[in-house]
Amino acid sequence: MYRICGLLQAAKSNFGEALKNYANDIYHAALVTGPKHVKTSGGYFHMANVFFRNGQTDVAHNIYAEVVNIWNEMLKNVVKMEEEAAESTLTSFVEKAVVSTQSTGT
Repeated sequence: MYRICGLLQAAKSNFGEALKNYANDIYHAALVTGPKHVKTSGGYFHMANVFFRNGQTDVAHNIYAEVVNIWNEMLKNVVKMEEEAAESTLTSFVEKAVVSTQSTGT
C-alpha cells in the first residue's frame, strides 16, 4: 500500500510525501523479509528514482547500487541451489547406474 501511495505522490511531484511512503514501505517489508531481501528492494528502487528526479544523483546511485547488490546475492543463491540440485541428481543417476551394473554382473 505504501509503495502505491509513493508512486502516486511521485507522479504528482510530491517528492517529500513519496519518500515518506517509500520509507514506510521499506520499513514494513524489512520487518517481514529483512532489509536485504528482493521484496524490500522495490521500495529502495522507487526511492532512488525520486532522488534521481530531484537531481540528487549521488544518493540515487548509492541506493541503486544497493538494489543491484540485493538482487546479485539472491541470484547467486539461486544459481548455487540449482548447481547443488544438478549435482545431487547426477550423483543419484550415477549411483543407480553403478548398482544396476553390479547387480547384473556387467
